[in-house]
Amino acid sequence: MSTIPKAAMQNMTLSSPPTTKEAATKPPRSPQYKFPPMPADAKTCGRLYFFGFPVTFDSLAKVAEDYYGPPEEDDSDYSAWEGLIYLRAITGYRHLHIFGGVAQEGEKPQEDVCTPAVPGEKVTAIVGVFVNIRELAHRRPMQAQMDTLTDILGRPRWCMDALRMEDFDAYGIM
Repeated sequence: MSTIPKAAMQNMTLSSPPTTKEAATKPPRSPQYKFPPMPADAKTCGRLYFFGFPVTFDSLAKVAEDYYGPPEEDDSDYSAWEGLIYLRAITGYRHLHIFGGVAQEGEKPQEDVCTPAVPGEKVTAIVGVFVNIRELAHRRPMQAQMDTLTDILGRPRWCMDALRMEDFDAYGIM
């Protein structure tokens, strides 16, 4: 059994537990976000569902420009990727990804997200915060993170993946 040298022991201090006043000054940890129920066909449709925010690549690039300011004269415009990086930075939620989701009626399609599983199906870009796959179920944002994202991107929703379940690896997030 090893012992701690006496000189090292003299420099050590033991701290007492925080007093009630000290504990009260710590901000409470934000609870995890409570997702609304998934659509009824989420377990039977042969595709995954994402919970996230429908966006366009232009709107994500605008998020970056709003934060960083206009690009320098010799720089190109901001990209959707830079907008996503900014969102990860300000929320602290690193599991934000861009997915291809089946567009709902009235949503602007974003053709260059991915090729849909069903020919002719319209695809929209989704900034996803959660996907209904067991291996990724631990990736859940806090309520405060979702509040920040909602303030910036609008209302989130469930969205069916535009890809087949067996093609999910194309997103490269596992």
